[in-house]
Amino acid sequence: MNKISSKPGNRELDDRVLIVDDDKVALFYLSDIVEGMGLRPLKSARAGDALEVFRKYTPPVVLLDYKLPDMTGEEVLRKIKSLSPASQVIIITGFGKYDLAVKLINGGASDYLKKPFDEEVLVESIKRARDTYRQIHSGITPLSIMVADEEDDVAAAIEKARPDPAWSVFHVRRREEAERLLGKVPVDIIIASADFCGPGHGIECLKEIKKMPLTCEVIIAARKGTEGTAMEALRNGAANYIRVPEDLGSVTGIIEKLSNSLNLKRIFRLKTRELRDAQAITARINDFRKIELSLFSGNSKISSSFALRFLDNIPVGIAVMDSDLRVIYSNRFLRKNCPEPPEKLGPEIISAIKGAGIDDVTLEVIKEEARKLLNPEEDIETVTIGKKEYLTLTNLKLIDSSGPRETLLLIHRCG
Repeated sequence: MNKISSKPGNRELDDRVLIVDDDKVALFYLSDIVEGMGLRPLKSARAGDALEVFRKYTPPVVLLDYKLPDMTGEEVLRKIKSLSPASQVIIITGFGKYDLAVKLINGGASDYLKKPFDEEVLVESIKRARDTYRQIHSGITPLSIMVADEEDDVAAAIEKARPDPAWSVFHVRRREEAERLLGKVPVDIIIASADFCGPGHGIECLKEIKKMPLTCEVIIAARKGTEGTAMEALRNGAANYIRVPEDLGSVTGIIEKLSNSLNLKRIFRLKTRELRDAQAITARINDFRKIELSLFSGNSKISSSFALRFLDNIPVGIAVMDSDLRVIYSNRFLRKNCPEPPEKLGPEIISAIKGAGIDDVTLEVIKEEARKLLNPEEDIETVTIGKKEYLTLTNLKLIDSSGPRETLLLIHRCG
């Protein structure tokens, strides 16, 4: 394999990941994950220090805790994106709020993860961020061109006439060299001889390349090709076809046109993936909005009993209702004021609530707030009664012997 460009662009992706978190335990835990991926962590506990580190190294990926002692994550995100729009910022927070998450994603964050997070989810998020950074930079870094040809004339013509001295041009003469290069370098343009490694084998190589997950364009170069060879190459995915030596004078112009087309395709793919990722993040954020109560785990009988005993000993009134407002559970604090819990939200629940200290709430008010929660755009409603007493209704995902189901949680608290 012969690399004939003397001034190639820097195609290697920086392996640094800046981690910003004032929690020392979280900082070292995240650092271990990053190191486990074969990357280099840069650690900082304060936003000001982190920005200094970022200015020095401009890392492709930043793991950023939202709550910092000297600045909010939103402010840090804004400063980082102003310094390097291509850098990918993953927000990590223990305070998952839907509106905040959407605001940060719209502000340029590549992902939003709520503590405690799944390690696999974080690793995939970092990989995706690095890939996004690489794709963004592929449009502004010099071209990388592979000439797969046993002869020297095509590579020599490109080297002589290339308009940009920073083009990286690699000349490979054997299939194994081509495979090795494709595994190491993000090649943009491949110019393959129609007879590479044997008469007509260039078309077979083209077919194999098109099966690979590569973002590149392929030009077939033929010395003894016919119109049929050209049609076969184009039918199998070649972006262009040139004759050698007749078209060698125009080969660099063809490469430049393909480069522009390639960048447009990459931008489209990147935007499509960004939209898909944003939808996935929004779905995950929606999950953050729901409280989950699992009555079963490894030993269903013990875990169910423990969960119910735990709810019974909470000194506030708690009731769980299904989507039809049927009461499927009420804790001891609420049952004390309503010895015979009703099957459905009704006057008896109101009597129990009044017995617990609220004397001016109505059934209509509770039903109206419950109806709001059945709208997926809502996640929590609080009904204030007087100055110190209020009811809270929120979504609850209940997991029991019937499987997971959407329910409503009613909590009465005084003081």
